[in-house]
Amino acid sequence: MKNTITAPSKLKDITLPSHGLYNSFIGTALDDEMECYYLSDQKQFDLNEYINTSDDYHRASQKVSKRMILEYGAFFIDWLNDEYSTSIKASNYEYVPMNMRNQGDTLHCFIDVDSLPSIATLSDKIDGFTDKLTQLAIERLSSYSGFISFYDNDIKPLLSQPYSVWGDAYIMLIIELMLVDSGHDIADIEQYYLEYIGGNGGSIEYLFNALDQHNCDILNDIISE
Repeated sequence: MKNTITAPSKLKDITLPSHGLYNSFIGTALDDEMECYYLSDQKQFDLNEYINTSDDYHRASQKVSKRMILEYGAFFIDWLNDEYSTSIKASNYEYVPMNMRNQGDTLHCFIDVDSLPSIATLSDKIDGFTDKLTQLAIERLSSYSGFISFYDNDIKPLLSQPYSVWGDAYIMLIIELMLVDSGHDIADIEQYYLEYIGGNGGSIEYLFNALDQHNCDILNDIISE
């Protein structure tokens, strides 16, 4: 069992709440939009005249998909801050494709624990915060048949300690609880993200601009990344 208290560290590597690309609205929306664009009689030119091989098109869509999931990560943190009037800082967003960590594709980032609201602040914002966090730790960090947890599922000893000595998994519980207690779920945030980029540009529009024959350099940049 991993010790509850770890060596002090300001940055914690967490997995953000996300369905990834393969099981989310994000991946489906991009595929649908690209298919609609390709089949549309409204497009200004024949896609095949510009993209010489399907491999180029596939690589471009992969690049944009990755860009979208990273944008979603930043959007999620911004949404959480708006929801709770907090100033959580995140950096180094990383998308980990399926099977690289023996699980589905995941989205990671570093959370600056100095920017996290205190336990006292969270207790004011979330009714029964410590009880809910304690129960969530039991649910997420307990061993069961076929799974051995490397973390102590008793989070209580941490509640009086600075976040810097908390393990990454415990910081992740705070982020998850903030989402759960907001009354929203991952699918909601993904949908909000799609609405956001639909109204403010973003990766889908970026790709479509790239597919315009007047912006071929943009697509070439995406493919060569």
